Amino acid sequence: MRKGESKYDVLKAWLQLQRDKNVVEISISELEERLRNYDEKFEFPPSAYKHAAWWSNDHKQHPESKHGWLAAGWKAYPVVEGNKVVRVIFRRG
Repeated sequence: MRKGESKYDVLKAWLQLQRDKNVVEISISELEERLRNYDEKFEFPPSAYKHAAWWSNDHKQHPESKHGWLAAGWKAYPVVEGNKVVRVIFRRG
């Protein structure tokens, strides 16, 4: 990765391709699989599956959101079942 790049640039790029959608709901594992089309080594950290706070829309406290979904103009809303995040809903905004 070059200086100034983020691991989450691939997420930003994927969301930017969702031009005809205002809402995207996807399981984290499926999202991870799709992002591997851009970066074959891409994977979310275990905390993305364990903690809804990982999907925070606060760019000051959370660099993943700053370089990922917020940079693409989306907000993330995790869906928790049991004690784990199973999918995320992205909304333009």
